[in-house]
Amino acid sequence: MSIEISPHLLLRKSALVFTIGISIALLFGALTPQLPGSMLESGDLPGFYVAAEILQRSPHRLYDFELQRQIENELWPHFNGHFLAFAYPPYTAVLLSPLALLPPHDAQLIFILINAIALAWSFRILYLMHDTRPENFLAFALILSCATPVAISLVGAQNSCLSLLAIVLTLRGIRPDANTLHQCMAGLGSALLLYKPQFAIFPLLLIALLGSRPARSTAAIVVILLYILGTIPSGLDWPAKWITVATSFGNMNYQINAHQMVSLQGLTYSLAHAAGMSETTTNSFQHIAQFISLGVALACCWTIVLVKKSPQRAIAQRKLEILLPLLIPILAPQTLFYDLTLGIPAACLLWKGTSSKEAFGLLFSIALFSGVFLLRTPESVSLFGITALFLLSLYLWRVLRIQS
Repeated sequence: MSIEISPHLLLRKSALVFTIGISIALLFGALTPQLPGSMLESGDLPGFYVAAEILQRSPHRLYDFELQRQIENELWPHFNGHFLAFAYPPYTAVLLSPLALLPPHDAQLIFILINAIALAWSFRILYLMHDTRPENFLAFALILSCATPVAISLVGAQNSCLSLLAIVLTLRGIRPDANTLHQCMAGLGSALLLYKPQFAIFPLLLIALLGSRPARSTAAIVVILLYILGTIPSGLDWPAKWITVATSFGNMNYQINAHQMVSLQGLTYSLAHAAGMSETTTNSFQHIAQFISLGVALACCWTIVLVKKSPQRAIAQRKLEILLPLLIPILAPQTLFYDLTLGIPAACLLWKGTSSKEAFGLLFSIALFSGVFLLRTPESVSLFGITALFLLSLYLWRVLRIQS
């Protein structure tokens, strides 16, 4: 005698199984001895905390990497000379300055809590945007919360959950049915995303072309305030100083973290380096990747312009909600694996528009995604990056097909 199982019940149970399994894998990974900066020891918190600490000690030396190394090794002696560099714009350091009022461990817990709130808030907004059945969306939220990019971002005191919230606020606020509060929050979210300027280009363009007057006004005010905050530690000419630092850090970051990058440029560097190519050849391939990324980015900008003029703007705008969050991690110069958290809005649409069987396939691909992450080493070809690009392309194709 066979028992008929509800597809929704199967889906929820599947989500629970995958959640438990991936959580166990993450726990083992967290408890395994790693290099300084592992998830439970400190995560990325030192790179943020050191900026707040320098503002207390010597604000004019914010981008002194040797001072950053010295302070981090004072606070985290097990770093043994290693350090996590801070190369964000100076206004980001000012926004982080309250962290210095707390001991490092307490600051880490607060930072993780803020990220957890941002993730939960993002899921809440997506739930309201897509009018999904509560029990199905709960399963969706659980499984994606335990997907490696999201979980590492959360537990490892990264900032991808904050980036996700900023993008979700932007997408919600440019919809035709958005109220004034939603519109203002969209302007706020898109402008605050300037803490990572490479992530803010598309959202700010969305606000400029598709946003309402309250959204544009809010974004403009926040951008001006951020510039003023940047002058506090670095003077009126801080943009020029920061660009120099960001370029220097970028070259260093490719050498250290290329195996964890999922952007087109990062993946190109990783593959060229793994193939034993010379520095000149590697740079040539990177230039090609940069031109491709720039071309796709310009095409996306033109697409946004066309959406504004489209007679079926609502439908075209839904496709933008899928396209842009997926393309930002691929096109931004140095995107690490945890920034794939930005793909959640597209995954949400995929979840809503597929059958239980296809949604189960989504769970399986995310589990595979997490498994490939465990294979990453500095010496390996970026299998994670290749898998990321494949899955993002698959998500993009499937969701656009659903929306057609």
